[in-house]
Amino acid sequence: MRVRNKWVRIFSILSVFPLLMSNSKDQPETEVLSSYVFTPDNKEQFDKVAESFEITHRDGNSYEVLVLIEKTKQFLKVAPQAKLIELDIHEAQRIQEKASPELFASYRNYDQVTAAIKKIAEDHPEFAAIESYGSSENGRPLFALKISDNVSTDEDEPEIMLTSGTHGDEIITVEVLLTLLEELVNGYGTNKRLTKMVNDAELYFILAVNPDGFSARTRYANGIDPNRDYPWPEQPN
Repeated sequence: MRVRNKWVRIFSILSVFPLLMSNSKDQPETEVLSSYVFTPDNKEQFDKVAESFEITHRDGNSYEVLVLIEKTKQFLKVAPQAKLIELDIHEAQRIQEKASPELFASYRNYDQVTAAIKKIAEDHPEFAAIESYGSSENGRPLFALKISDNVSTDEDEPEIMLTSGTHGDEIITVEVLLTLLEELVNGYGTNKRLTKMVNDAELYFILAVNPDGFSARTRYANGIDPNRDYPWPEQPN
């Protein structure tokens, strides 16, 4: 997938529903988070914090950071000047406990989502193709589904990427994007508006940006929050 900066439009479908977490025995009943604010002494210290902890807000030269209670010592070792703001308890587990098992069973898992994408590519090779770009830390394939009228050709058209599942426990985002994809595929050739979208652009769908977290129904990818680990355009020098 070649990306031209002139044409790229990135749409990220994120955080459209309260966090939905599984009943995995490996997860604590609640996640206790401390909220800290810290002003980095230098770029190196900022990078160390950003690498392991979730930065949620910036106010001038100061940053608000969420820290799991069991990682407090680790955080304060990196940022000893940080100040505690408040202690909070995630509501996600309590939401799940009140929900019926049938509710969660209606959401597709990683294997089902992958199978759905592969079936689209197999059933519609004339305008759908899978493009691989590596594998996750746990060995799961990373790929996008390309939708275009000339799918095997890199045309001089706008390239649009739509993603979901950056936070692995935001499982409804994957359903939303997969439903959109299915509507697009089923409407191609019969719905004028959807047909024009496919004919006039190269569309890339990444259903699970974080396949390891999505498979485990956890927010993180092997202990890292991928949605807080993108390059920061204004990191301190």
